[in-house]
Amino acid sequence: MLISLVNWSHMTVAKQILITMRPHQWVKNVFVFSAPIAAESIFNFDVLRDSFIVFLIFTCASASVYLVNDLFDRESDSLHPMKSSRPLASGDLSAQTGFSIGILTASTALTVAFVYGFQIGLILLVYLIINFLYSSFFKRIAYMELVLVGSGFSLRAVVGGLSTETELTFTFVFVISAFALFLVSCKRYSELVSYPTSMHRYSLTKYSERSLTLVMVMFSSSGIIGYIIWVLKSDNSFLLLMIVSCVALLLGTVRVYFLAVKGRSEDPSMLIVTDPFLTLFTIFWLASFFGAVYV
Repeated sequence: MLISLVNWSHMTVAKQILITMRPHQWVKNVFVFSAPIAAESIFNFDVLRDSFIVFLIFTCASASVYLVNDLFDRESDSLHPMKSSRPLASGDLSAQTGFSIGILTASTALTVAFVYGFQIGLILLVYLIINFLYSSFFKRIAYMELVLVGSGFSLRAVVGGLSTETELTFTFVFVISAFALFLVSCKRYSELVSYPTSMHRYSLTKYSERSLTLVMVMFSSSGIIGYIIWVLKSDNSFLLLMIVSCVALLLGTVRVYFLAVKGRSEDPSMLIVTDPFLTLFTIFWLASFFGAVYV
């Protein structure tokens, strides 16, 4: 009986750790595949293997980031109607355990990254430092915190290119960065209109609906223009399909903006599977893009 209780306790702790690592957010790590996909080399076995290894490294690193972030935010999260159920905020997972697992996962990711390649390890170290600084201090500084969160997407794309020896163009990195900042600003807008600003995120007191609208419009427009420039500069012969991909991207961007205004973009990574319109636009974009690049 005692052994069963101990085993059940261990299973419960493991479950709480996994929840805190937020597996549904690991989808963000697919950005490491973006450079070889755009370069038409993702189906090369060596490229696919290297991309997948980096994906696993970033998954481990991002898990540690979520653990450490929830440690810093456990008091403010306890005041949030949804985040209060998180294991660290609710007390279901102790701070000591969360900290220990966070250090373990970060150390593991860094060790593997540096063994795999010095540049990969260096970028991952920068990613972890940025996120630590964000969680400990910079998340309180409006606009700066948008840049820091958005940088995570750009670093994933860059490390995906370096690990596969894929050429990274300025236009490619610009488009990724612009849309990353657009998604982060949509998330902040949704939080601003959905919850009292003093409830869980100090930086929200420094934003206004107008300022975040300007940020969303600026970065979404920049991303779309950058994508169109990339399409026009590419030597792809299936121009019609690339034009279709531009239209699908535009419709998807407008849809995310609309959801943000309605306060429904607090978790942008889940919108693709929860919003039927965005799911449809994403399918159209994937089909047209891959059709133009790989057929």
